[in-house]
Amino acid sequence: MSMALAQLKRFEAAGLLVARRQGRTLLFSWNPRYFVLDEVRALLRKTLAALPPSERQRYFRERRRPRRSGKPK
Repeated sequence: MSMALAQLKRFEAAGLLVARRQGRTLLFSWNPRYFVLDEVRALLRKTLAALPPSERQRYFRERRRPRRSGKPK
């Protein structure tokens, strides 16, 4: 198990995220019932806004090629 997946599983165990399977893929999303979800999202927005643009670009790159047609969203 990768470190990223292990952390996502911890967030799921804490109730912050929910996971569902789509084929062989495990999809994570915010748990809308989490009691401090709005505060967590606000903290993440503030943290991302504080990053220098070069650092932010490392995390949010544009796709280099178009998404395959017919692929689920």
